[in-house]
Amino acid sequence: MIPVENILFASEMIGAVRGIDPETGNYYDDTRRYIEGSALGPEDRFKVYEGNARRRWYPRLDQSAEEQGPLTPERKGENSMSTTRWAWSSATSSAS
Repeated sequence: MIPVENILFASEMIGAVRGIDPETGNYYDDTRRYIEGSALGPEDRFKVYEGNARRRWYPRLDQSAEEQGPLTPERKGENSMSTTRWAWSSATSSAS
């Protein structure tokens, strides 16, 4: 068994592989559904999608985010990272 701290999510750009699997009805390049359909909880999904990569390769990004303070809906559009983190925290908090 691989610890969740050692898993990174990676995907090609949506639309890179055109077409729908006729057996499932899913787009061939929709790999996020595998994580969403797994038994991982919100904290572990966050690790796979973002947390592990930020911890291992982008620790200064986390430091910068902490200096900016908590993300709020008002800050949502400031940059793409804020938008991603705000959208993720909103989605996971509404799912619980």
